[in-house]
Amino acid sequence: MARYDPARMADLVDQESKLRADLGEAATEMNDLYARDGALSDGQMARYMLLGQRHRQLADQLGLVSAERRAYEIREPARARAAAETPFARWMRSGPRGLDAAEQSAYLGGDGPSNADGPAFVLGRTLAGAVDDTNTVRGDTSSGENLLQMTVMPTIIDRLSYYGGVARMAQHVTTATGSELRWPTEDSASQEGEVLEGQAARVAVGAPPDIGEQLLGSRTISSRIIPVTREMMQDGVIDYPAYAAGRVVRRIGRTSDKRFTSRPGGWTDGSIDAVVSTAKAGVTAAAQTVITWPEVTKLIYSVDRAYRDMAGEGGEGGLSVREGRVGYLISDSAEMALQTMVDGDSRPLWVPSPREGVPSMIGGFPYQVGGSMDDVAAGKVPMLFGHFGYFLIRTVSEVEIFRITDGTTLQRNSTWFLGFSRRFAKPIGAMANDLCEAYAKLTMAA
Repeated sequence: MARYDPARMADLVDQESKLRADLGEAATEMNDLYARDGALSDGQMARYMLLGQRHRQLADQLGLVSAERRAYEIREPARARAAAETPFARWMRSGPRGLDAAEQSAYLGGDGPSNADGPAFVLGRTLAGAVDDTNTVRGDTSSGENLLQMTVMPTIIDRLSYYGGVARMAQHVTTATGSELRWPTEDSASQEGEVLEGQAARVAVGAPPDIGEQLLGSRTISSRIIPVTREMMQDGVIDYPAYAAGRVVRRIGRTSDKRFTSRPGGWTDGSIDAVVSTAKAGVTAAAQTVITWPEVTKLIYSVDRAYRDMAGEGGEGGLSVREGRVGYLISDSAEMALQTMVDGDSRPLWVPSPREGVPSMIGGFPYQVGGSMDDVAAGKVPMLFGHFGYFLIRTVSEVEIFRITDGTTLQRNSTWFLGFSRRFAKPIGAMANDLCEAYAKLTMAA
């Protein structure tokens, strides 16, 4: 294996910095074109589309260089030694015996399945912060023994499958236990005051507050067992602690994303709580595979203005859900369609993010691509719009990883790793006929 080269590391850092600068320049020029008064000329529109293509290419290159930089920097000797000596890495390799008394008290806990090596290691972060939209794992059950007979890089290149999106639009809450959570709601949308006709007028008695509640439980999500052979642990050069932890989090993240995005059949208890399943009907596209600007506009206006305004009803102090985002949740193919679309004034709908951490915009609203959203196809739902603060994701427990060594794993010459997380998602308030009034869906023609 080639030795760590500081010059190569510096080169990757320089490439990453230059790509970030070029990406920002492309976004700035696109935003300048968009901000001009009136419709864009044919030449300006051609330039905008060309810049959009360059923006996407630069973003892809930046992702590749950043991934290579992260993979290369862990080969730095000091960093590799530090990674190998973390409490988690020592626990992964040796179980509780690899931790001192203080570390065992700080990191080991939970009431999961008992085994010879002790309880679970609780990761110090919640799943909401751990989901990575750009990475996943290979869908295989290879023993990995082929890694031991050759010189390999200290990382594994995974087959990628995008997931995520709904968690970045929704509101989040973390609770200490998984007991039923009661969320108060009120329906006062039709209630008004009155104008008194003269000083002697009698004040009318209005309807009492219509107070209700949403009940939020919790569900346990498992990563399924990940077997790692003794030879892989003893002789392999892969960073197996980080690899196993990442695989656990990604499996749980992908399962959460699918369950929270669309469950048309509901859960086994009959409840339907996914964001697509609970979205009210907004617009049905005229075509099976084409979305038009008027349809996007109608989708926006199918949601009451009170939910489109993060400041509340009319901006006059109305009580509204303040967390979460007002915008779109769309599929990858819907994003592709929207990036080439113009409005009625021949102005592009898609405006790129000017910097990291700021979402790109469609028609003046931010959006996220949902990995579990439908493609643009007949009868599918590739787009939602509305106030996703009314969709709540509840996290009960941090991700817990169990290291299992017993007679069964010994017969298989391996150590098993297994992760759990308790999560739940459901719309809160703004409900009518089991559908959420705060966000709506665009459905393609059947």
